[in-house]
Amino acid sequence: MIALEKFARVLKLAAMVSIVLVIFAGCKDDGVIVIDKPSDDLQSANWFVGTKWKLMLWVDYENNTTRPPDYAEDVANAVGLQVSDMYLLSFDNDSVLSGKSFSNWLMGTYSFADNGNISMEMGGTKICEYGDGGLYTETFWKVQTFTIADTYPLQLDLYYENGKKSMRFYQIE
Repeated sequence: MIALEKFARVLKLAAMVSIVLVIFAGCKDDGVIVIDKPSDDLQSANWFVGTKWKLMLWVDYENNTTRPPDYAEDVANAVGLQVSDMYLLSFDNDSVLSGKSFSNWLMGTYSFADNGNISMEMGGTKICEYGDGGLYTETFWKVQTFTIADTYPLQLDLYYENGKKSMRFYQIE
């Protein structure tokens, strides 16, 4: 009798697992929608207003490599900086940017060109900058184009060096 009860429990568990797998398999997202040439809605800049992003990867398409930002964690820990507060980007209104490098607050502007390109300028102090802080700040001046991947969370790539490299951000707000 005990063996029959165990078999019944195993059978119920297998049935539940099968149902869950069917449900998740049916919800699978087969691809990523990438917006190469942003529509007028996205270019209006109103779409970006109020969004906040975190740098997740430096992407080098020419060498087919990616790497996360250098958080210089030993330095960050020594001076009490939080990794979650580093390498941030906010679109504050229809032309103003703000953000945070490794250790400094940044301010800047952005605008869209008629051809769908984006122009960005960002700056701030360079006090106690470690890790990729300097590179992060300087790269905004080089950004030429962008794409938004319709993933969860949304993914924003800011391309520079004629599309050979990008800063890849994920939306956090």
